[in-house]
Amino acid sequence: MNRIIAIILLSVINVYADTPLPTPFKVTGLSVNGQYEFVSDPQSGTRATEVRTGNILWTIDDWFRWCFLADDGSHFVTGYNGLNLIPQNYNKDLVLITFWKNGTKIREVTIEEIIPNLKILEKTVSHYHWGTISGFTKNGLIEILLVNNERIFYDPKTGNKTEQHN
Repeated sequence: MNRIIAIILLSVINVYADTPLPTPFKVTGLSVNGQYEFVSDPQSGTRATEVRTGNILWTIDDWFRWCFLADDGSHFVTGYNGLNLIPQNYNKDLVLITFWKNGTKIREVTIEEIIPNLKILEKTVSHYHWGTISGFTKNGLIEILLVNNERIFYDPKTGNKTEQHN
């Protein structure tokens, strides 16, 4: 399901390349196993619930445009709200991915960590294209596809890069 959401987002990203992003809107999704759901609402923040019971697992006061929920329902990953485009005057400390556990931030990952060689960034009319967050893999890792087609993986439990993948 997260891969479907990622494909839809990629389609939206291509449509909005170098145009203003749409106004904030309610974002919903499921964990890959379908047992957990998240809702990120610009008015009320973000929450995860168990699908079967409707019980709220955790909440975050913020809204996110780009997010993924792990199969355990407790680990959540959010991407930069500018999606795959960053400003041309970006700061090397710009956070592209944030890892959460039960609504508490555990780690932020900057562009400099994800892309040590910033020369691979692809210049657009008004931004740089850095890549995309593909979503969760079958092994429960977050997959990132960089602009140069390199695939990298992060463990959502730690927020650290890992060599393990599918």
